[in-house]
Amino acid sequence: MDDHQFWKILEDIPAQTAPWCEWRNALSDWARFDLFQERYLQLDKHQASAVACVSDCPMFCPRQVVQHAKDDIVAVCPENESKPYALAAKDILVYKLKRPAFHKDLCDALGIQHKESQPADTRFVWRLGQYKPREGYELPVYLIFPEDEEHLVESLNRICLLHENQFAVITPTNQYHCPETDHLLAAKEAIGLTLDVEIAFDDKAECKSSYTKHL
Repeated sequence: MDDHQFWKILEDIPAQTAPWCEWRNALSDWARFDLFQERYLQLDKHQASAVACVSDCPMFCPRQVVQHAKDDIVAVCPENESKPYALAAKDILVYKLKRPAFHKDLCDALGIQHKESQPADTRFVWRLGQYKPREGYELPVYLIFPEDEEHLVESLNRICLLHENQFAVITPTNQYHCPETDHLLAAKEAIGLTLDVEIAFDDKAECKSSYTKHL
């Protein structure tokens, strides 16, 4: 797995929050995973009551977490299609993306002046700050982690209502981009960027620009 593939996996994890076993199963083939989780993942206060099934089964049902004892935890198939399998105590701990640190490092890599906020009536949308390539020119920069195509279109519509002129929108990948999102960006002469193209990771799993120039 390379850095490019990482961004799609991160985008596909709902709310970038999941039990440890799901983070591990999704990203263990990525060479920088251990460093990434130390820097950018944090424990949530909850434990998982269900985990994604890893059995060879076409039904894709979540497994119910059953804890018989502290060291006896199993993932149970709700349809009894296959036998329970063991989970470690850490497997059911929920980890989430440490967004403040993650967003700040993205800004540093892209040359954005970090001043974070969330627009009203949006979800998984952040105004990261301002890009100021020269005196007298400021470009608001937004980050969206879209859940699907509809969510991306809805989020872009909200951002468009806030600005009469140009802004920049960053998404992890272009998998949810569509003709309507392209039209919304073009109508405002907005810049659209994707993290899988713009951002790579160094040997410490810190964000860095893929290019010599910033945004």
